[in-house]
Amino acid sequence: MQTTKSPLHKGHDIIAIKAFAQDVCGTDSYRNVINAGIYPSLARHVRVNWHPSKADKSKGIVAIRVPPECKAERPYLISQVEVEAQGTTGKLIGFYERIDDAAEPMKVQELRELLKKGMDSGVVLQRLDDMQVTLAG
Repeated sequence: MQTTKSPLHKGHDIIAIKAFAQDVCGTDSYRNVINAGIYPSLARHVRVNWHPSKADKSKGIVAIRVPPECKAERPYLISQVEVEAQGTTGKLIGFYERIDDAAEPMKVQELRELLKKGMDSGVVLQRLDDMQVTLAG
């Protein structure tokens, strides 16, 4: 696809779509990359379909559809294959938050604060359980 920055909204507008041969990129390859790189898995929701061109059936485009029900399983983490740097191996992960028509990576400090708040919520839940036991007694 060829895009241009939109003067009307944040993001880009598609101005041209160029069809390609189906054997250049199989739908299974897209599914495999999506399934390997996103947690929790989108396997049962995401649809990857080949759409042949009306003018030339040997060429077309691939459409990837992520349905609205995927919202219920948020947040999703993006992971990469294991990497090695300076003798240390590990896995890179990222967290993206969709805002309007953009998906910006979250800063590591913001992600840490969210994780910390999640850890703090366990303390709050324990206190509520303790209060419930006290009131029941």
